Amino acid sequence: MSNEISSVDHPICSSSVKNKKHTSSMDRSSSVNSYEVFRNNTTAVEVTVKEIANKKNDQTGSTVKSLHEEMNKIKSELNKANDSIGKMRESFSIIVCEMKKQLDLSNKREFDLQTKYLNALFDKEKMVALLESKTKLVQKLKNELNVMKRVLKLVIKGIQNVPEFPESCTCELDFSELDDDFKKDINICKDLNDSRLLHQTKSFDT
Repeated sequence: MSNEISSVDHPICSSSVKNKKHTSSMDRSSSVNSYEVFRNNTTAVEVTVKEIANKKNDQTGSTVKSLHEEMNKIKSELNKANDSIGKMRESFSIIVCEMKKQLDLSNKREFDLQTKYLNALFDKEKMVALLESKTKLVQKLKNELNVMKRVLKLVIKGIQNVPEFPESCTCELDFSELDDDFKKDINICKDLNDSRLLHQTKSFDT
C-alpha cells in the first residue's frame, strides 16, 4: 500500500517540477512578451494567455499612422478655416466702412433737409407776420377812408344847405367883418402865446 502511495506521489512531484520549470521559462520570456496566467487550484492546471507582439505592433503602427493622417487633415482644415476667417474679417471691415460712409451721407442729407425745412418755416412765419401787419394797415386805412367819406358827405351836405344872402348886402361889408374876425383870432392867439411864454420863463426861474 505504501508502494502505491509512493508511486502516485512521483508523478505529482514531477509535474510540479515541470510547472516550476515552465513558470521560470515564462518569467524569462516576460521581458519580451506580456502574458497572463490563469490557475485552477483544485486541478493544479495553469493556463497562460500570451500577447502576440507583432500583431499588437502592427495595430499600434496603423493606429499611429491613422492618427497622424487625421492630425494632418485637421491641420489643413484649420488652415482653411483661418484663411476663411481672415477673408471674412476683411469683408466685414469693408462692409463696416461702407456702412459708415452711407450713414454719414444719410446724416448729411438729413441735416440739409432739416436746415431747409427750418429756413422755409422761418420764411413762412416772416411772411405771416408781414401779411398780418399789412392787413392791419389796410384795415386802418379803410377805417380812415370811411371817416373821410363821412366828413366829405357832411361838408357836401353843409355846402348844399348854405343860406342865401340878401341882395342888399355888399361884399365890402362882408369882407370887413371877416377881417375883423381874423384880427380878433390873431390877437387871441398872440395872447395865448404870450401867456405860455411867461409861464415857461417862470418855471425856468424857479
